[in-house]
This record gives sequence, C-alpha cells and structure tokens, in this order.
Amino acid sequence: MIINKHDLNYFISNQIETWCAEKDINVTGILLCDENIVKAMIECISIIEFNQELEKSQKIKKIWDRIKNQKM
Repeated sequence: MIINKHDLNYFISNQIETWCAEKDINVTGILLCDENIVKAMIECISIIEFNQELEKSQKIKKIWDRIKNQKM
C-alpha cells in the first residue's frame, strides 16, 4: 500500500494506516502532495521523467525498490 497525498487529510491517512495494520498489509510508502506532479501530468509524463532529481522522484524510486525486494 502506498498512501498518496498523505498531507491533505492526516485523519484519513491515519485511518488507512490503521486499517492496513489490522489487515496485515504493509504500507510501503507515504507520499505528500506535490505541485510538480501536476506539472508532469500537464506534460503527459511521469514525475521521474519530469525531473529525476526531485525529492518526490527519489522517494518513488525508493518505494519501487522496496516493492521489488518484497517476497510474495
């Protein structure tokens, strides 16, 4: 589970985290709202294609690495 736009509603985000814990679902990452996502969407590209050096891009790469390394 990845919680997107975590900072827009902490109450709901916490409910999601609690639900995941109850269901033994791993929260692999938490992403905050970022205006660069909108800029990338306007250009019809991913945030990583938009700018690999952005903090958001780096965080998504780390989350992806965690997902790839998880055992199913």
